[in-house]
Order: sequence, then structure tokens, then C-alpha cells
Amino acid sequence: MAEQNVTLNPGESRVVSFEAIPHEAKTYQVSVNGLTGSFVASEGPLELANIYGVVTFRKTGAPLGGVKISVDGITTYTNASGEYLIENVTPGTYLMTLEKEGYDLLWDWVTIVAGNNKIDAEMTLVPALMASLHGYITDVDTGATIAGAEITVVEKTGLMEANVYKTFSDINGFYSLENMAFENSPIVVDISAEAGGYSMIKLEDEGLAEGDNTLDFDMVWRLETRDIPYFIDYQLPDQIVSGEEFPASFTIYLPYYQQRKFDAILTIRLPETVPLDEYLKFRALIKWKFLPDILYDQLGDDPHVGKADWIRFDQAGVLTAEVIGKAVTMAILAPLPPGTYEVSASVSSKDTHIYSGDKLSRSSYGFRYTSDLIKVGTVEILPQTENFWASPTSHYDPSGSWGYPERAYDWRMDRYASTKVDINEWSEPLELILDSPVLSDKARFNAAFNPNINDEIDLDVHRDGVWVDVYQGPFEDEVWVEKAFTQGVVDRARIRLRHTTKETEIRLWLYEFQLFCIEVI
Repeated sequence: MAEQNVTLNPGESRVVSFEAIPHEAKTYQVSVNGLTGSFVASEGPLELANIYGVVTFRKTGAPLGGVKISVDGITTYTNASGEYLIENVTPGTYLMTLEKEGYDLLWDWVTIVAGNNKIDAEMTLVPALMASLHGYITDVDTGATIAGAEITVVEKTGLMEANVYKTFSDINGFYSLENMAFENSPIVVDISAEAGGYSMIKLEDEGLAEGDNTLDFDMVWRLETRDIPYFIDYQLPDQIVSGEEFPASFTIYLPYYQQRKFDAILTIRLPETVPLDEYLKFRALIKWKFLPDILYDQLGDDPHVGKADWIRFDQAGVLTAEVIGKAVTMAILAPLPPGTYEVSASVSSKDTHIYSGDKLSRSSYGFRYTSDLIKVGTVEILPQTENFWASPTSHYDPSGSWGYPERAYDWRMDRYASTKVDINEWSEPLELILDSPVLSDKARFNAAFNPNINDEIDLDVHRDGVWVDVYQGPFEDEVWVEKAFTQGVVDRARIRLRHTTKETEIRLWLYEFQLFCIEVI
């Protein structure tokens, strides 16, 4: 404010303005050259604060629901997405606490300012009790060590929950489970031992001490003959690109039974935690180099015969097979979906593939034995990035008239999506959607052609942002039919079906649909 000169005559008064910056709310006295006065400084409206954020599990990054959060006497809980909100807090410094059963208490002093304050947090589990278990698996009668026995330790933590640890004994019969984490004190577990040809041993409510524990198992033979085949070891890359070939090897022991031939299996499949129909859906195609070239050539492309996942041994002893696998499904030879798969193995003398003349046949021998299909490891299947057939991952059925539309892209040929169609009427469209756009120039489908019925298909693709007609007309029954189109970026396709010769309403089937991926965009 500019300087002011004020002159007053006796008895005269005048209003004088001035600026002041008070530091607190109170009455201030003003004195200027003998003139006195006062003014009152009052508090303005106080702006409050909000606190919000997300609470996650530090190990996995998953959101944590039900976390109790307290700040300045105000309490709230996170929702299922781990989110929380505390409103109308006076700015200042407060102790903030986070509590959830089974997790370490989390606390810290936080300074809150006016407006919105985002505070995320990561919680950790209460430190677990750690224990290890090791020992030897032997035959109770002969004292021989048992390789390939499966040891399982289970801690029940709830009605439907448990901590489960598994391992297998090595060629010397030794097993070891290291650094197992347990939630309850004292540690009480169920322990079982299983091996091919032996009765299972199960110990319930066994106590384990923190640290090292030793437990040996003497197993009882339950079959008539003792000399049986068993799996020993395998070699497989840790990571395999979907659809591509990979080297593998495995070692087994085969007994000598009058030159009988034994089969061995090495499979790659989804974990057992997946529902049964999904678990059986994907299995890697294994092409065994051990088969004679003439036999291999004569087997053709049928994935369900010996070429697919069997190897034949014509000798006894400890044997190692060097093989080439391919990460494709057994059903339609399509690339395996990316993910972590189980590697399982077994040996058998029950069925042997024999090439005789111009056909493949199975022969069974008097001694029948098939070991359990046991998990021996895991492998990560990596996604393809170019030159492969890509299946949709979702669909859009606006009319709701399609039955099981997800089966049109489930990598299986034994089931289908279906829709009812009146004569000369097109079905409602079914959109099949990719998870990522691809550069593509052709599509393929496998659908059902009814005998004596003229079935037709109408196929469109969503290319470069617009729908483009690819094909409309008849199709061949239950075989892959490819249709080309001008190359472009495609993110979905649209299919309709119809029939023209049967007078009544019928149901048409779509087994599978795929787009060729030149490159993932």
C-alpha cells in the first residue's frame, strides 16, 4: 500500500486504511504518532484432509480386503480391492496403523496436509515357523532303496485350506523337503509316502520340530513280482516357446521280461488345480527319435497313436531317451496357451505299439504294470509372437442364442458351440475376440456339415477398424477350412451359420475358429 500523510484539525476525524499480516487470531492494538486504534483478526475456514490408498500383499501384489486402518481415532476397513478412504481429517501428524489377522501389524507416523493424501501400503504375513524333513525310503523286506517315491506333507490351516509340500526320492532313495513354512504352533501335519508297487504309508497328526527333522519309511511290496519299471530323471528346458520344438531327455529303469517291450511317457500338461476338463485339454506333442524311421513315417499325423507321446524300448536296464518335443496340443496340434505346466512321467508294460505290415497295433503281455503318472517338475510355456494360429480368448453373443460359445475357441475338437437355425434363415452373429490385435491375412474354422443339408457360413473379420466380408457359402464337414483376406490388423471375427434344405429348425455346430498371426501388434 502507498504511503499516506494524514493531517487532522482539532475535533476532526478521518478513516485511515492500512495493511497488516496477523500471525494468530486475536485483537491487535495500533498506535501511530499518538493516534491509537485496534482491529480483530479472526480465523478463516479450515480446509480438511482426506486419506485414501490401496493395501496389498507384499509377496504377490494382490489386494488385501478387510484390513483395519486407524488414524486419529477414525477407523475404516479396506474393500475386496484393497481400497480404503478416510474423510474430513484435520491436517497434522498422526500415528496410522494397519491390522489384519495373520499379517504383521503395520504402523507409521504420517503427516497429513489439506486436500487429498494418497497412502498405499504393503503388508507381510506373520513370520512362519520353518521346518525341514528328510530321510530314506527303503523296502521293508530287502532293505533296497526306493527311487521315485512321492512324499507329501500337509498342514491343515482351515476347513478347505492347507499348506502342502511334495517331493520325490532320488535314485538312492533319499528325499528332502527344505524350508517348509507352517502357520500353527506347535507344527502338526499329515505325512504320506507313495511308490509304484508299494502300499501307501500315511501318518496323521505327526508333530514336527522347528528346524531339521528326520523320518525314514520302510515300505511293503504289494504286487506279485518285484522287478518293475520306474522313472528316474528327465531334462527339459526351463522355458519353451509355444508351438516350437524343444529338446528333452528322460531316464528310466526297465526290467527284463523275456524281451518284452515297455512304454514310457513324458507329458506336459496344465496343473491339477485346473478343472478336470481343462486339465486334460492341453498336452505337449512329443515326437520320439527312438522309433525306427520306417515306423515313424508310417504312423501318419494322428496324434493319438504311438508317434505322439510314446517311446518303445527293446532292452532292459537303466535307459536314457533323447527326444524332440513340440509345444502343441494333442487335440488339434495348435500352440499351447502360455503358462506354467506340470511335467509328468510314467512307465508301463501293459500296452506296446508294434508295427506289422501296414498298420499299427497294440499287444498286451502277461505281466501288466502301469506306474502312476507322477509330477516330476514344471516348465514355463512362453507366448508366440509371429507366424502361428491364434485362438480368440473371449466372445460377444448379443442375442444370447449360441449354446456354449466359449467352446468355439477352447482348443478342443470333441465339443462345439451351437445355434438353432430355421430353414433359409441366418443365425444370429457370434463375435470371437482376440486378447491382442494381430497382423493377419487368413482365418480358419472347423464346423459341422449335416448329411443331406446344405450348410453355409458367413465369415467377417474386423480389420483396420472396419468389418470386412471374408467368405459366405458352403463348407466342408468337420475339417479345417482356411479363407484368405487382404492383410491388415485384426482384433475379432464374426460368424453366422444357416441351412437351406431341411424344413425344420436344426442346430449347427462350430468346433473351432482361429486367425493366423503374422505378428502380434
